[in-house]
Amino acid sequence: MQSLTLDSTQELRILLADDSAVNQRIGLGLLDKLGYLADAVSDGMEVFVALECIRYHVILMDCEMPKLDGYETTRRIRELEQKRTAPFDRATPIHIIAMTAHAIEGDREKCLAAGMNDYLCKPVRRNELETALKTLLQIDSLPAVTSHSDTISTEVPGSAEVMVDIERLRDVTDDDPARMQRLIELYLTQTAPLLEQLEAAIRANSGTNVASLAHKIIGSSVSCGVVAFTAPLRQLERLGHAGDLSGASALLQEIQGKFPRVQSAFAKMVKTLQPA
Repeated sequence: MQSLTLDSTQELRILLADDSAVNQRIGLGLLDKLGYLADAVSDGMEVFVALECIRYHVILMDCEMPKLDGYETTRRIRELEQKRTAPFDRATPIHIIAMTAHAIEGDREKCLAAGMNDYLCKPVRRNELETALKTLLQIDSLPAVTSHSDTISTEVPGSAEVMVDIERLRDVTDDDPARMQRLIELYLTQTAPLLEQLEAAIRANSGTNVASLAHKIIGSSVSCGVVAFTAPLRQLERLGHAGDLSGASALLQEIQGKFPRVQSAFAKMVKTLQPA
């Protein structure tokens, strides 16, 4: 792997491509804490617009985005680099790191075959992102994230089932109460209409839209530590890709039944973040 000859993290320009506003906020927050300059776009077409304006060294590329997904975006970038077409006429190719909510066999190989250099599985953790970037720069490690021994129960009264992984939220927000509260509010605001769209897609028997929406909700949920309905969402995504939505309505009902409990768990958490 070719390293970049830069003097500091501040000289490395990073573009984050992800269609989830939740994941954008998390990613930009992590990069800021690690000392990097970064911008965010929402799809592959916007990647090319951004590259016309700024010579980014690294792209953190979500694999599944609307309009132009991460795989095809990467393939087109590599083709333009081979042709030395401006703004891709540079000595060092753009370093592209895949980010995916999948963790299945063969997924890493698919990313590398598309021309990506590295692979991170969501939820992306600070130490994993730091390692991927410092290896590229060949710099020493930044201070490690402080671990927490105390936990906040996010169980809903009357249920032993944990709705939210508080340690995950602490990790992505650097244990900053204000950032944690803003992220919770953004997640709930974004997820409610997505669940409505998912219901409409199931009624319309649109496997493609079901898979896309389920994947998007999975991505932001795992990033925020929401564990309550990850499993049924993954099942919905598989059904959507298979084009067979038998059982999809039952899975949706399970998710819809748990969403208010996630809201309650977050409300309980927010109370602990507010000053006495």
